[in-house]
Amino acid sequence: MPVPAAAQEALLELAAHAASLRAASGGRLLECFAMIPDPRDPRGVRHPLPPVLALCTGAALCGNTAIEDVTAWVAAAPQQVLAAAGCRRNALGVHVPPHPDTIVRIFTALGAQALADHAGMVLASQADAGPVTFPVAGPGWLPAIAVDGKAVRGAAGDDGQIPYLLAAATHATTAVLAETLIGPKTNEVPELAPLLRRLNEYYCLAGHVITVDAGHTVRAHAAVICEELMAHYVIVTICSTALASGIRARGMRWSHKP
Repeated sequence: MPVPAAAQEALLELAAHAASLRAASGGRLLECFAMIPDPRDPRGVRHPLPPVLALCTGAALCGNTAIEDVTAWVAAAPQQVLAAAGCRRNALGVHVPPHPDTIVRIFTALGAQALADHAGMVLASQADAGPVTFPVAGPGWLPAIAVDGKAVRGAAGDDGQIPYLLAAATHATTAVLAETLIGPKTNEVPELAPLLRRLNEYYCLAGHVITVDAGHTVRAHAAVICEELMAHYVIVTICSTALASGIRARGMRWSHKP
């Protein structure tokens, strides 16, 4: 069957978080994926959602990012892998992998945003530093979240355009805690506040430092971050490449940069 673009985008989203999810869950991927609601009609479901996603994560960890390669990897998986993923047994007691069409339908129904939200929740539960509003032990580093846009390599929407995402990641581990798709007729500026509000629902941003680029120099953003989320912000107005060029032009050393 033809592979919908939504299925490929959702798979790329899972592949992008595969290593982080494995580390955050301690290898217990079935428990991790058990929290995702199954979008399918429960009648006639032969393969539960967690085993399917666990197998696809294994395929992604092996370097497969195309839906065709993932389904081929799952179909060729040995019995011990299928057993570890919790695949069902047939009448002969043999573990049966999900059909490629089943995998495509699941990723199409889930969508990239649902997978991104779930991955962010799992990673946030491991990275939660708690609200930090009044340090009492003296000056110190506050937990920071970087928000920036990124293009999804290897993906293309139904219109042939490369998807563009706005993502929020921790400074300490670069774990992506939340992200949203930027539509073709808008940009990342109006999506910043909704992204931070959604992230704040499962990861308290109070006392955190939100770093954004100069494109988000908007009074409304400052109000949301400081007054609504009780956080702080740093707006980066010059990129590191331009800074490095200026330092080299002036014959300065990095150790002496202002």
